Amino acid sequence: MLVLLEEAATQGFSIRRSCQAIRINRGRIQRWRKRARKGLSLENGKPGPRKPLHTLLPEEREQVLCLARDEAYADLSHRILTVTGWELGRFFVSFSSVYGILRAEEMTAFRGVYRGHNGRSLPPVRKELRGPNQRWAWDVSYLHTFERGIFLYLYLLLDEYSRKVIHWLISWRQTQAEARRLLEEAFLAENILDLAEEGGWWVLAH
Repeated sequence: MLVLLEEAATQGFSIRRSCQAIRINRGRIQRWRKRARKGLSLENGKPGPRKPLHTLLPEEREQVLCLARDEAYADLSHRILTVTGWELGRFFVSFSSVYGILRAEEMTAFRGVYRGHNGRSLPPVRKELRGPNQRWAWDVSYLHTFERGIFLYLYLLLDEYSRKVIHWLISWRQTQAEARRLLEEAFLAENILDLAEEGGWWVLAH
């Protein structure tokens, strides 16, 4: 841009007229020329202030890492970990901030007790269904609320043979206790508490 303006000046165009023609602020050109005379770089810098007022404090960052390294929360995703930190009063930062902290520490990989696929695994063998209540499938879905980043959880239990919704519930938490409650209430609703479990009469598929 500066070379273009200099060439225009050699042909009789003033800096003011050239700036008006290409619709650029003259003050910006003056700052660029001043930096060029000092031998400073004209590369685009990172936008925004160098030290934003809302930047994370070292104490907040440490609290996020302490919670992420806690064995009780080792399997939580960055979103659930963030909400857990809010509920415990440990920190109050955004989902993206928690993800950035974990990524910087190389803690975004799956940290659970299960291993990833090796590329040689085979799909499970499932018996052919001949009637209802032989195999149930369940899932948990996110339900949006009026507060951004805050979700309710929809637990749904489905019979694979009849496609019937066996049971469902909505909760503020995604926990093992809620999943157990879903199953217990489903057994009561279907009146199958007296059926023997020997032989694998029912199978849960997630």
